[in-house]
This record gives sequence, C-alpha cells and structure tokens, in this order.
Amino acid sequence: MKIKTNGFLNLKFENLPDISTNAQGLLTRMANLSECDYVSLETLHKLIPADSMKTLKKALDELVQKNYVIKTEDNIYAVNKVKMIQTMYFYYAPNQQN
Repeated sequence: MKIKTNGFLNLKFENLPDISTNAQGLLTRMANLSECDYVSLETLHKLIPADSMKTLKKALDELVQKNYVIKTEDNIYAVNKVKMIQTMYFYYAPNQQN
C-alpha cells in the first residue's frame, strides 16, 4: 500500500554538524522513504543503485556509530526515530501536485 503525502521530513543540518554529506543524504532518504527504512544493505543498494555498496556501507557505519541509525543483529538498518525527533522538521506543501 502506497501512502500519499504532500510533506517530507528535512534534517536540521545545523544540529548534525558531526556527520558527512553522504551520511546526511542517506539519512534524509531513509527518514522520508519508507522503503529505505528497516532494510538490509543489499536492499538499500537496490533502491539507491547510483551509490556503491562501499559508499552506502561507510555512510551506514557512520550513522550507526553516531546513533542516528540502529543496526539489528540480523543486519537490518533502521532510522533511530527517538534521536531524530529533535533533528528533523516536517515540511508540508498543501498546494503541491503529485
């Protein structure tokens, strides 16, 4: 089931000075695209094929180390929603055409 929305979560980058640009981009995707959250590295690479597995793994490792993403015992990566509450804001565009 697809959920239609006119809004998106955006990182408050001033609150995230400690992560690289690649990690910021990946975190933004994971937070906004439900299919990119709670997935394996391999699945994430299929969804974002423009980035190499090495690039994605490095960004994921950084996000896990900084506690923005949680890695489960079975190698699934999920956005740490508790931490993200204070580092994101919601943008709503009511007149946007989908």
